[in-house]
Amino acid sequence: MSGKVFLQQVKVFWSKASRGAPLSTARNLCPEAFALSATELDALIAGDCYSDVVMRERDTFSPVRTIAPVSNRNRFQWPSVSVIFLNNQVPVVRYAYQSSVEGAPSRSGRPPIVHPLAAGRLLQIRFNGRDSWPTGEWHYQQTVFNILLTDAPSAEMFLATPEKCIDDIEDLW
Repeated sequence: MSGKVFLQQVKVFWSKASRGAPLSTARNLCPEAFALSATELDALIAGDCYSDVVMRERDTFSPVRTIAPVSNRNRFQWPSVSVIFLNNQVPVVRYAYQSSVEGAPSRSGRPPIVHPLAAGRLLQIRFNGRDSWPTGEWHYQQTVFNILLTDAPSAEMFLATPEKCIDDIEDLW
């Protein structure tokens, strides 16, 4: 395998207040990818970690950026997305929506999507979901994963036009 896998997760959280106008305008302006600061880029190059960006309605969708550790050197793993490294071969990305974690609507009847990472070609995965709090209030989320295999990381690497996009955006009514 030539290169290293770099990953940025961007999550947006909102309530019914931002589902429609006028607050939906601010939510719809949330970026799906961010340039990295020099510190963030250095951290990604140095270790087993990823860029994590969270934007919440209660914070007027201001991005909170962190570098999050990866718990397993041989695998990036979240409930719906994983990057698997098999025998020093090309990394493979697997997407299978997990309704129990990500919320409704269910996509359980769909088979997983498996896609090998090609060097220098940005892969983007987009999905959303809704759930309710015990108080009965609905909350919504959209998640975007930007994944790149490269031996030449840059601060702007996640801003490139994705070569492939796995798009699983549903109507969350």
